[in-house]
This record gives sequence, C-alpha cells and structure tokens, in this order.
Amino acid sequence: MLNVNALTLRKPYFSSQVDYIINALINYQWLQAPKTWIGSKDENVLILLSELILVVKELADTLASHTHGGILAGTASTKAPNQASAITGHGGDSGELKGRLDPITKT
Repeated sequence: MLNVNALTLRKPYFSSQVDYIINALINYQWLQAPKTWIGSKDENVLILLSELILVVKELADTLASHTHGGILAGTASTKAPNQASAITGHGGDSGELKGRLDPITKT
C-alpha cells in the first residue's frame, strides 16, 4: 500500500534537489575536449578568437617599433607614424573578424 505521508514528506526534498540540478545546468556549463568547435557550420568561434589574438599581437609589435617622421627640436609635435598604414591594416583585420563573428552570434 502506498504511504501518502511518506511521499508528502519527501516531496520538498526531491523538489529542492531537482531545482538545484536545473539551476546548476542553466547557470554553469563546462566544456572540455581535446578539440572543441563552437559556432556555426562554417565558423568556429575559437578559431576567430585565435586569429584576433594574433591581430592584437601584430598590432602590439607594430606599435612597439613604430617611428615618427618630422620631429623638430622643441616643437613637441610629430607627423603620423611611418607605420600608419600597417596600424590601420590591423584595425581592418579586427573588423573583418568581427564581421565573421556577428552573423553567428545570438543577440
């Protein structure tokens, strides 16, 4: 025979356990694998992130070694960097990566 009182007493316990598991699944996601693909059929967000890191490194290298022409003693002003086109190119590279990421990003 079914003991209704026993089920009634356990219901809050089981309900809280189910709520805990659901909240854990909703609020936390762990993804671990030797190789991971996140994105659409054609774009892997992790590849885009890797390419963006490379663009940032190239930009940092360019800026670290950039030079200016037209420096005159005492004027405290310079012309644009000699590497301005390379710096602008890095900006274009990052814009291109953003253009690949935006179509596969849920907003």
